[in-house]
Amino acid sequence: DDPTSIATISDEGLVTAVSLGEVVAIVTSEDSEFSASAEVEVTGIMVTEVSIDQETAELNVGETLQLTTTIVPEDATDQSITWSVDFPSAGKNQESTPEETATVDEEGLITAVSAGEVVVTAQSSNGSVAASLDVTVSNVAVTSVSIMETLSVNIGETGQLTATILPENATNQTVTWSLTEDDSSPETYATVDPETGVVTGISECDACGLALVVTTEDGGFTTYADLFIEYVSVTSITLSPSSFTLDPGETQQMTATILPTNATDQEVDWSLSYAGNLCDVPPIENFASISEDGIVTANASFEACSGINVVAASESGAGVSTTSNFTVNPILATSVEIVDSSDDPYPDKELTVFDSGCSVSVSLYIAVEPDDVTDGTVTWSVDDEMQATIDSNGTLDFSGPGTVRVTATSNDGSGLSDYLDVTFEGCI
Repeated sequence: DDPTSIATISDEGLVTAVSLGEVVAIVTSEDSEFSASAEVEVTGIMVTEVSIDQETAELNVGETLQLTTTIVPEDATDQSITWSVDFPSAGKNQESTPEETATVDEEGLITAVSAGEVVVTAQSSNGSVAASLDVTVSNVAVTSVSIMETLSVNIGETGQLTATILPENATNQTVTWSLTEDDSSPETYATVDPETGVVTGISECDACGLALVVTTEDGGFTTYADLFIEYVSVTSITLSPSSFTLDPGETQQMTATILPTNATDQEVDWSLSYAGNLCDVPPIENFASISEDGIVTANASFEACSGINVVAASESGAGVSTTSNFTVNPILATSVEIVDSSDDPYPDKELTVFDSGCSVSVSLYIAVEPDDVTDGTVTWSVDDEMQATIDSNGTLDFSGPGTVRVTATSNDGSGLSDYLDVTFEGCI
């Protein structure tokens, strides 16, 4: 280390102190044959007195106070101060620490924590001198409490009021919430969290004498607000999907959207009805059914009378309902074939009829698959109506000998058909 950081010496032997520490001053003759030395100790200017700008202090819980110290002498080398807090009587049996009553930081800022008395001390860095002051911390008493005059809560929902305590800096801000009612059974209409004041609506209470009560822990001050528990009626229902089709055996989950979204009763009753008012048809359960959860199941094909309506009606009894229309798609034919009376197909698609007369009637039959096809009927036609005619029942009438091609076309829209070449040999 550089000794000159502690002290310097001039050619004339004048020593000047720079900082705390010890050095050796050396003097040497010009011919360097003789020398002498002396130990030099540089010491600081000691603090002789510390004082605080006030002797006592009274604070409310939560308040702060900045203390200022004065050090004597003013040019003392080490001006740092150590702050501490303690109880007034040393060794006093306390259930809490001094810091739970008040704290002091390294700059001398006191913060009041809880009611009580402490002593705050400022001590010089070497501990030789100190100054103290008595600090009394007091609670701020509650003088009143208030809340809004009314609170409205919907059934099944929650609401909350805020209690205003005066003065604003009152130490104990704790309150207890409760309900009161003319019949002394407020729990019929609502519940309240005693700590938070959150009210939950249970059943309708309009001007039934229900009140929300708040009471302060400090002083027992109390006030109340009229409490109304309201029923929110359903105004509309929409269904999704609004229209659809199903194949037999398929299902569709319906979704009902209720407005307003906070309506008290969100439940709906599901049912089915024919969309046409003049239909003379079997029970609707033959064609479709719906569960209590709104799942539609298609049982059999049904397209008549504008289809079937899904009906969703509010359970609240408000008379609000809506419908969604659907049809059950037909089961289409997969095979259409002209057969004989024994349901056997004709080999080579040919039939020859013999009769001695000059005219004859032939009954033709049709086989359609699958067995549960929705529409198993066909339309019959011949390619030469001058030779023969055929009615809707498949009765073919020849007016004379000859050959015609008979065609049977499915009526279900599947586009399937079959033919048979029929020859009449007669007039023998």
